[in-house]
Amino acid sequence: MNQDIDLSTLSNRTALLTLFATCEEMILLAEKGEWERVTELEARRSRELVDFFAAPMEESESAAARKAIIRLSGLNDRLVQIASGARDDTAVKLKQVRTGSEAQRIYQNSGKHY
Repeated sequence: MNQDIDLSTLSNRTALLTLFATCEEMILLAEKGEWERVTELEARRSRELVDFFAAPMEESESAAARKAIIRLSGLNDRLVQIASGARDDTAVKLKQVRTGSEAQRIYQNSGKHY
């Protein structure tokens, strides 16, 4: 997935590769619904972002860095998309549970009037 970026020009390519790997792992875990692990990795990803952007970059690195940032943004967008879908699915399930609970309560209460 990283082949579209020439990492050879980046002095901090190791930090970037680590960051890409963490983002991709977070996406895989999110797709499996393992949100606790995603949350744990978020703290690590935050540190890795700081490490990547803290390193000074030469002008010659700017094109590769720009592509890397676009790639990171795309990975983050994918993660947000998965999280939003999971949130929406959970909201639908909660609504169904509430509707079922309300229907059950009404049914049980209606039997008490006879």
